[in-house]
Amino acid sequence: MTPRFHSTMGYSSHSHNPFVAIVDEGTDEHTGPAYGFNLIYSGSHSTTIEKAIHGPVRVLMGLNPLHLSYPLAPGETFKSPECVSVYSSHGIGGMSRVYHRLYRDNLIVSPWVYKDRPVLINNWEATYFDFTTESLYEIASTASDLGVKMFVMDDGWFGSKHPRVSDKAGLGDWVVNPERFPDGLKPFTDKVNKLDGGKMKFGIWVRSPPFHDKLVLIYRSSLKWSTPNLNYTKLTPIGSFMPQAGRGPNS
Repeated sequence: MTPRFHSTMGYSSHSHNPFVAIVDEGTDEHTGPAYGFNLIYSGSHSTTIEKAIHGPVRVLMGLNPLHLSYPLAPGETFKSPECVSVYSSHGIGGMSRVYHRLYRDNLIVSPWVYKDRPVLINNWEATYFDFTTESLYEIASTASDLGVKMFVMDDGWFGSKHPRVSDKAGLGDWVVNPERFPDGLKPFTDKVNKLDGGKMKFGIWVRSPPFHDKLVLIYRSSLKWSTPNLNYTKLTPIGSFMPQAGRGPNS
């Protein structure tokens, strides 16, 4: 028996997490042996689990060979991503807590690892692409009255030559939309920051640079590092792939 799974999406995310757990039939959340394997990598990956006829089980985890092309000149090296393997005798929950402690202490570099994160509000579901500075400020002001500590402005704030007023264009044109923000972002962000006695924080939505629309000029100058947005006409990706970041599977 040789179960396999892999991703050729070019990124991992919650949709294609490079993780697998092997447990006994009786293992539950609290009791029983659990082995976990997690590849510390955000690109295309591959996992194979092999059970030999005499009983031993082997897990093979690493880069997906379908997306791996890395020429090395004499004397150069390539360092493959690490696979973190853990074991717990306290079920799946125990295995998860081992990972949590390990990553908090050794992998995550955010200053918020051991701090209470601020409650925030994001305008996306309230406005989508249809907003003005006045409507955004109303959301931020109302949220501030409720005790929210951060306002995050979502998609639609950028695009000069290709305004981001829908999901059909604009990604990669990382210039503030002059029609929506004729004086730039600073007057608006300063106004939001003054809420709650100057304690309201301001956040902004961006997407990982390689994900952009065909119309954007920056795409034409960066074909080597580009990945197409899968909602639109399929393009032929060349070279490296990068992870996406955003609200969800297509963000």
